[in-house]
Amino acid sequence: METHRGILPNKRLRFWWAVVGLIALVVPYVTNMGLLAKTVYAAEKTLYKSDRLTVTAGDGDGWQWQSGRDVSWKLNFIDKESKWPNWDKVTFKIDPAAAKKAGLTDFKVDGKSWDAKTGELGAFTIYDNDDGHSLNLTATSTNDEKRAVSLPIGLSLTQEVAETKTVKESADAESTSKKEATKVAPVSLLPDDAKMTIQAKVNGYEGEEATPNPDDPEVSVPAPNDEEDPNAYYNRTITDVVSGEAISGILIERTVRTTPLKDTGKTDPNNFRIWSNKVAQADIKDTADTGYNAPISIYRKSDISYVTQIDGSENDNDADQTKVRTGYHQQYEQGTGANNRSAYTIAFQNDAAMNGAEFTVVYDHVGDYTDGSGKLHPLGATMTISNINQSSGITGHNMLGDMRFIDIPNNLYSGLIYHEIDSLDIKLQFFALEDGQFTKKIQVDSTDDAQITFSSLNNFGRAQNSDASESGSAKNAPNDFTWDPYTKNINGQGGNGWANYSPDKYAETVVGGAGTLAVETAKGSFMQKSGYGQFHWYSTAHGIYSTGPDAKPWNGDNQNFQDTLDGINFEKAALTYPLEGQQYNFTLYTGDGNTWQTISSALTHPIALTEPQKLVTTDDQTYADIANDAGKGNLHEKNVAITSTTNADKFNFTYWVKQQTYDIGTSSLMVPTSLVFEDTLPTDISLRNGASSVTLYKTDGTAYAKSDYTVAISGQKVTVTLNPTAIKKADFNGQNMALRLDVQVDAKLASGFYDDEWKNTATVITGLGDDGTSTKHTEEVDTKLKKCQRLTLLSTRLTKLGLLWQVPSLS
Repeated sequence: METHRGILPNKRLRFWWAVVGLIALVVPYVTNMGLLAKTVYAAEKTLYKSDRLTVTAGDGDGWQWQSGRDVSWKLNFIDKESKWPNWDKVTFKIDPAAAKKAGLTDFKVDGKSWDAKTGELGAFTIYDNDDGHSLNLTATSTNDEKRAVSLPIGLSLTQEVAETKTVKESADAESTSKKEATKVAPVSLLPDDAKMTIQAKVNGYEGEEATPNPDDPEVSVPAPNDEEDPNAYYNRTITDVVSGEAISGILIERTVRTTPLKDTGKTDPNNFRIWSNKVAQADIKDTADTGYNAPISIYRKSDISYVTQIDGSENDNDADQTKVRTGYHQQYEQGTGANNRSAYTIAFQNDAAMNGAEFTVVYDHVGDYTDGSGKLHPLGATMTISNINQSSGITGHNMLGDMRFIDIPNNLYSGLIYHEIDSLDIKLQFFALEDGQFTKKIQVDSTDDAQITFSSLNNFGRAQNSDASESGSAKNAPNDFTWDPYTKNINGQGGNGWANYSPDKYAETVVGGAGTLAVETAKGSFMQKSGYGQFHWYSTAHGIYSTGPDAKPWNGDNQNFQDTLDGINFEKAALTYPLEGQQYNFTLYTGDGNTWQTISSALTHPIALTEPQKLVTTDDQTYADIANDAGKGNLHEKNVAITSTTNADKFNFTYWVKQQTYDIGTSSLMVPTSLVFEDTLPTDISLRNGASSVTLYKTDGTAYAKSDYTVAISGQKVTVTLNPTAIKKADFNGQNMALRLDVQVDAKLASGFYDDEWKNTATVITGLGDDGTSTKHTEEVDTKLKKCQRLTLLSTRLTKLGLLWQVPSLS
């Protein structure tokens, strides 16, 4: 029998021909997948696509090329609805800050340059073509660094529609001659957020492309070029507004700082930025110098480890500004370390340097705004400082040396310090922060929970107001000024005769302007209305720093306050201005030429706490365990018999009541006036050892001293009340307080025929001062006690013998 082998008699040849055939089949698929040939990948890359417009990366392998520092992209625009005579026109919107970060500048299309101030480049006509219309975009690298760049570019597509109307040739009523008058009205054809991303490997870079990761967005807030006020830029470029039901309040959070760099945790200068109409960005100093070399010097103090009191004393002068230019003020919110603890210092060489000077500070993150459902959304802000008035020629307002400066930390809550300055204006504006971008302006209504509170308002008084009995000796102070921390019962010193400077000679105050409503004060406030004008208030008390023996005035004497962010009576030296609109203006006045001014959204009265949480656990659970337990505890809906028994045949377990506090300074400046926990134990459940079985925990997880609270037991009801002194010192920081009740149940109950079940809730009552109390209840927890297995077996046997006709359900 003959076997026909065809034309490939050799097995080896047949194998290689098979390989060739397989490659022929595979190559088209691989090519279509973009796994071969860069030219195919480039030609198929879609940069933007909508129902109206598609933008691709050119055609063939010539879509991107370079010559020296110049980089060019061939972009193909497919817009088949663009028709004569109303051709569509495309405009590129390039963020100047993003371009600067990518190291690209001088963008051009067909010889036309971009507007480096606005970032716009256009408008370029897109003609009708089935294959698309090509435009060449060119940019120049600002350096010779080999790198991969990726730059998002916004797109705007408009159509100029000709509108015509008939008009008469002349004013003659009998004239019949007519002609057409044409008006061009541009129509926007793309959404506001339309954008594409261009990429390039610059200066011979051979690594991977700089492809943005959508799950890891850029966090630097875009800003204009150096010449434009950032606040003006954002208001010009951002059109969307959060308003109405989309917002219910704003929170300037005490612990929030601007967003740091991801890789180092250090301050990102793009997210904490300063602009001035007098100082160029290139002239901002990163290190302290020993003297002035310009009328105004701005110092960028990044990631500061040196914490000190930077404000002045009676003898400070220009030579003492080294600590100002290098230190972080001790009254600011400190954070956990030097990383991302930063500030700007603006130093004035003399009084004349203040004239006409303006500054805008950008904070990418200051807290959150709440929507109508109570959900939190990140919030950024700008603060503009202007109308700065010197105090060196005003008696009483120049008592602390001649250093002239403003200091601004990257924590808006901590406010600012101004020194040897009589008054200045600030304008605040808030923005929604999304993926590192300011995307919308915030607009609040008078019904929203939105206010700005200024605290640490002092009055420095006169020597004769000093209470020598408190200090032990009279103070040696000038006749019309004193640093005396025991100054109290101060009357307003102001009057219309001092119209040229602070309305109340020694009193710090803040006056609301556009965007603010009527001022509010705390109960028992130290602030009094001034005879100077209806919008002016003055402080009648002085804040002191001391926490030693000399602290008596604020530790039991209501005439003074502790001048720290969470100090006793701090809320009484404050003014609150409810907000309305988009921008909020205030004038700040000094009392002695040296003022620290906080800026918060906190109220000056206590607020209701959120609903508490009830848990039931085994004895081995600690505060740390339940603080991280979002449920109802490890014994909820379980058998308590899994716990150990005591010698008295008791099953031991624990009830907890967990109460989240609010953050002092963010939501309110003061703790509740009272705090009471109530828990009525179910029948058969009892405390193991009376009041000794009750423990109350602070927010840091340590137990309060037994003398800090009282325990009252009436039948099954247990009431725990925090004492007035302890509540004033309570650390409200957004973490949880907790009440622990060590309880027991008689193990003999398990000998019955029926299972036992105990349901339990608790109540927390918060004192709100003049607003009464707030009562909140926990959800219910459920524990069971199954009857003993021996009785179950016995009942089963009796049933089989016919001696027990009905067995209770065991489920």
